[in-house]
Amino acid sequence: MENNKNKKKIIPIIISMIILIMAILLIPYSRSLIITRGYKAINKGDSVLLKDSISFIVPSGKSTPRKDWFPQMIWYHDAGGFSKYMQKNLDMTVLYSFGDFNSPIGTSTYYDDASPYYGAFYGGYAIKNMDEPSEAFGFDSEGFIISEDVEKLPLYDQKYLVLPALGCPQGNRVFITEENKITEDVFYAGYDGWTLVESQIYTNGPAHKFKRFNPGYFQYGMPLKPSEGKKDFQPERFYGRMYIRYFDTYEMTFCLYVMCRDMDALEACERELLSKTVITKN
Repeated sequence: MENNKNKKKIIPIIISMIILIMAILLIPYSRSLIITRGYKAINKGDSVLLKDSISFIVPSGKSTPRKDWFPQMIWYHDAGGFSKYMQKNLDMTVLYSFGDFNSPIGTSTYYDDASPYYGAFYGGYAIKNMDEPSEAFGFDSEGFIISEDVEKLPLYDQKYLVLPALGCPQGNRVFITEENKITEDVFYAGYDGWTLVESQIYTNGPAHKFKRFNPGYFQYGMPLKPSEGKKDFQPERFYGRMYIRYFDTYEMTFCLYVMCRDMDALEACERELLSKTVITKN
């Protein structure tokens, strides 16, 4: 008899919990936070960073007083795709964040072509040559940067990871580096010896009309259609900055990057977030 009473009490609690979880997952912002947190944990576990006990911390948008960037730094461990693209056995982990949501039930400003954070990303790459760890990705034997290799990092990321997840047709994907300025031996994020690459990039904006559900919607929310007169995934010019350095101690190349259409947003990110990156041995 007592067992029946307990069951009657437990069943409504379970039902209430299920309803609460479903309600949370139906809210785009909370759904994104939950899914990206789980996605980060899975990918972090696969990364050579964890295996080598290296801490790579790029501050997220929750570090600023403004509602600018998503309040979580997401991890993606590339399972061989970049290795095939570069024809080398490379382990690559990508850290990234994008424009914050415009409201809990809205969508990311990443889609909003009137926002400073339209199409914008920032974060980091950690790359290790698994066959020849002492061979620095992005640098030649004299320690000079190999521009072609460095340019392939964001190109691969945008054309083969980001845009396909949003449903952008392969034939429409564009990524052209139009201008590069290289500055060597820069002090940044607590270290000397970074090489700074400043670029102008012509690539697809993410605004597009919804046609079918795509995997990228789990993290960015549902898409916003382009402003009047613009096409889906219309290419635009962005500014890009990347700091790249090979760490002999870790036998790994680290890149810190930001890509924005708005120069003020880019410089604020670079100053307030990217520059406070921590790379250390656990």
